[in-house]
Amino acid sequence: MSTTTPRIWTVSATSTLADPLEYHCGEHCLTGPGALTLERISPVEAMLLSVAGCFALSCRPVFARLDVPRTGYRVVVHGTKAAGTPARIAQIDIVVDFAPGLSASDADQIVTQAKKLCTVTNTLSDAPAISVRCSH
Repeated sequence: MSTTTPRIWTVSATSTLADPLEYHCGEHCLTGPGALTLERISPVEAMLLSVAGCFALSCRPVFARLDVPRTGYRVVVHGTKAAGTPARIAQIDIVVDFAPGLSASDADQIVTQAKKLCTVTNTLSDAPAISVRCSH
């Protein structure tokens, strides 16, 4: 009996001290010169980019609340496909990498509070009802 390695997607959103966020899908940049176009991104990657972007934006107000100078940071999101059907993502992992200089305590507080603010991760954590119908 063979086992299949689950498909894993990786995307990220990076916040520097400037705006806007810089998005990556795998190794491909989605912002700036030579960026991938949205037509080349899968729906799963688009969903994971929403997670990364929302979480990255949710970190910003927390720096101010904690009165911590804002540093650069990168939100990396890994999505692992579930085995079997229906097709779905079984696991989403979010890792926030902060630039040097931020204490571990401040970093933990930022991530904890950003999780509470992030509409996308909060929605995915408590699956909404989804209605599908024909328009005729």
